[in-house]
Amino acid sequence: MGLTDASFLWLVVALACAAALGTVLGWRRLAGPGPLPVLGRVGALLGTNLLVLLAVAVALNDANLFYVSWADLTGSLHTTVVTAHAGGSLKGVFTKPAPGQNPLLANASALPSDPAGHKYEQTFTVSGPASGITSQVSVVLPQGYFDPGNATQRYPVVEAFHGYPGTGTNFTQNFSFSSTNQELVAQHKMGPVIWVIPTVWLPADTDTECVNGPAGTPQVETWISQDVPLWLQAHYRVQAARTSWATFGYSAGGFCAAMTTFLHPAEYGAAIALGGYYAPDWGSWVPYPVGSPGYERYDLIHLAATDPPPVALYAFASKQDNLAHPSTRAIAAAARPPLSVTANTADDGGHRLSTWTPIFGPALTWLGTHVPGFAANAGS
Repeated sequence: MGLTDASFLWLVVALACAAALGTVLGWRRLAGPGPLPVLGRVGALLGTNLLVLLAVAVALNDANLFYVSWADLTGSLHTTVVTAHAGGSLKGVFTKPAPGQNPLLANASALPSDPAGHKYEQTFTVSGPASGITSQVSVVLPQGYFDPGNATQRYPVVEAFHGYPGTGTNFTQNFSFSSTNQELVAQHKMGPVIWVIPTVWLPADTDTECVNGPAGTPQVETWISQDVPLWLQAHYRVQAARTSWATFGYSAGGFCAAMTTFLHPAEYGAAIALGGYYAPDWGSWVPYPVGSPGYERYDLIHLAATDPPPVALYAFASKQDNLAHPSTRAIAAAARPPLSVTANTADDGGHRLSTWTPIFGPALTWLGTHVPGFAANAGS
């Protein structure tokens, strides 16, 4: 009986119901004085509640596929990752002109002063004039940013998006942005980068998929693609060229990363999506029904086939991830030059952080190897 088989869920539900019924029917026998009846009552209540919680956990796991097998649950997987390339060449991505204008280039002349406090990790409340959104933005700076010898150095940027639900604090802890970057810099696999993590679930706990909703709803795409980059440029020494800007995300944040890069190729050159998908997966909020013009704007698989942007995508998914894997296969199959897709597929693993975090270092190595602004020898 498999972990995600329907029969296993029904078995656990049946056991929970049987325990509840047994507790009710046998309560009178357990009602006597003394330590044994007391222990019996405690055991009956505790066992029933544990079985109910187990049934809920199994149901949630079946719905989200956090763990896809008993081996996955016990951590006895032996994962092999296979890499395939689709679309155009990675080198060709950055030899093609990108449509649109990069708003950063017009404001890249003056060097901003160092932020007060000289802290390497800070969170700010930022007001976005273009989107009308006011929310939190976290910044993680590379080691050496405040060294006097680096006072004129500009840095490439990765804009990062966590999954839904989630917080920026947990995001930086789970993926160790600063320490992983330092290790790769020491190994000459990439250069130092600035990380920026904007809040995207607006209003709080709303799965926006990072899109611009209809009039009167949050314009999250504008927030992350205009307001946050321009604010960052006004406060930190960032490079402006699209070869020095990338996005990163996991699960729903993987969609945000790919969407931001695909729709704004003049500003971003690459995206990394771990366990991501490539068309909106609406929750309770549905701003654009499937098939509507609004939905079609955010259908990246359709865009990859009909109007591919000159960007590079690093996509990772497990074969057992029923959300990410079919979408990753679809974007790779649809990709046409100048879009370049590097699709990485694991044999096993569910839709969860412990499947994705081991891929973080290889994904950043890919970024430093193939995107010019992130190379170990890239100058400011």
